[in-house]
Amino acid sequence: MVYKLIAVDIDGTLSNDDKVITRATREALINAQKQGIIVVIASGRQAPGLERESRILKLEQYGGLLLSYNGARIINASTREVIYENSIDKEY
Repeated sequence: MVYKLIAVDIDGTLSNDDKVITRATREALINAQKQGIIVVIASGRQAPGLERESRILKLEQYGGLLLSYNGARIINASTREVIYENSIDKEY
């Protein structure tokens, strides 16, 4: 089987109870990116709240994606381009 993308939730999944991404997890995801696999970190957090994990996993170096606001916004970590955005109008 060939994987092209790995998407992982941050809190309680990617990071441990101490909010730390372990060395083994970090190395595995960086190695996956070196093989051309896109890594996506997903969270209900606001987009700026994903920056620390993005740096740790070197997503900007390998073109990873940041999925924030429970999927309402997806950003390319390298270019900062918003790939997808779906928000509720302020009038509502």
